[in-house]
Amino acid sequence: MINVKDEIRRYEPLDMDASFCDTDMELKTALNGFSKVLKRIDKEQYRYSHLLDEILDVLDEIEEDKGAVRTLEGRQNEAKKELNSLLKAIIGIADSLEDIFIYAMKYGDISFREQMSMQWKRIGNLLNQYGITRLEGIGSPFVPTLYVAKEVEEKQENPHGHILEVLRSGYLYRGKLLRKAEVIVNKLVEQAANTNSSPQ
Repeated sequence: MINVKDEIRRYEPLDMDASFCDTDMELKTALNGFSKVLKRIDKEQYRYSHLLDEILDVLDEIEEDKGAVRTLEGRQNEAKKELNSLLKAIIGIADSLEDIFIYAMKYGDISFREQMSMQWKRIGNLLNQYGITRLEGIGSPFVPTLYVAKEVEEKQENPHGHILEVLRSGYLYRGKLLRKAEVIVNKLVEQAANTNSSPQ
């Protein structure tokens, strides 16, 4: 037989106070945990916002440095142009002095030739002090990277392929070629023929 009282007890509502307290405690615990996470996120966000500000400051400094570098590069290019202009002017002056020197060596009296020879050496020494080297090379072997053969002569008393005369001096600036020297080169026909006919 069915016990009605037992059956009714089975369907009685749960004890609301006990289950509500348990749920309330779980909810409070979850909310406390969530609150802690939010505080941690807030601290991290604050820290990262400061880091972002620092990064933006560094990027601004980099842009300023790039601007300064561009300015310095512009100044350096201007300085190079000025240097090239000055070197051209110096070479132009040296060419005029060389014309006077060559004329004096051909047509001047002994004392004038001596004086011009001394001045020509002095000018060469002065140019050397500032990194400009004059290329002359009389009596030295012809080197195509430094000289241009404007004329060829044959003189038996001089070695084949050597420079006989400098028509226009060349110049180096700190090892960099500014202009090749124009020269007359000795070419012995017999030796050139022997060189061409020799077996390779």
